[in-house]
Amino acid sequence: MQTTANKRRLLLILLTLLGAAAAIFIAGCGLADSESAIDSSSTSASKEHDSAQSQLKSETIYAQEKTVETKLDENKEAFFNITIDDFINRYNRHCQQDKKSSALPPSGEWSSYVSDSGIHSDHAVLNYVFVHENDPDFYPTLHVYLAENNARLQEIAISYDDHDYREVTYRTFRLMCFYSLKSLYPEQTDQKISSLLQMMDQEGAFSEQKYAQDAVPCILYHHDGLGVYLYRHRGSSMYFCVIPVTADILRDFQSKGAELCEAF
Repeated sequence: MQTTANKRRLLLILLTLLGAAAAIFIAGCGLADSESAIDSSSTSASKEHDSAQSQLKSETIYAQEKTVETKLDENKEAFFNITIDDFINRYNRHCQQDKKSSALPPSGEWSSYVSDSGIHSDHAVLNYVFVHENDPDFYPTLHVYLAENNARLQEIAISYDDHDYREVTYRTFRLMCFYSLKSLYPEQTDQKISSLLQMMDQEGAFSEQKYAQDAVPCILYHHDGLGVYLYRHRGSSMYFCVIPVTADILRDFQSKGAELCEAF
């Protein structure tokens, strides 16, 4: 009898200890879940804070930049109301904010030459060319076309040889397209600009003539005096172009076969 009573007491003690251990385990799990929830909430709050800060920086930059407008010169040719240095400074402010792309050097460090006419001009044009220092044969090239007599900005173009496609060089091309547009459309969200680039990237049409004077794109996107198009010709590099447009210029492109689409 004594032995049986001792066994019962030991069993009760063991059950009591197991119950206490279970309670400690459950409490620990609850604490871990609470800490996990706190960490998750903190991470979410941090992301929201970073997003808000980024948006605030964009709004600050936009407030500092004058609106890009299209004007006509004495030859009735369109130009943007900013200089090449304005463009470079705007481009650099946006890409340095995002820290995703390299800044452009001052225009004095670019190559330059004069041609008798431009892509969309019948008069002499001063061509500024920025070539990527890493590998100019494969990386995209940035072109800025100015009227030779008054340095008014007539076109921004980025050329890329997609026949020798490389992921890293194409990513650079897309970033240069993005920041060129962001420099001229600072009021547009990053998402809208990215969506436009994605839509243009999916175009499959090719132009019959090479990218030269009087080139007519298959599709011309436009918004508030700015025109944007991707020019493809078999056997040649493709060109991402931003040009000033007016209602008359849009009608002229349309009469030559270009499809007109709203950019945003």
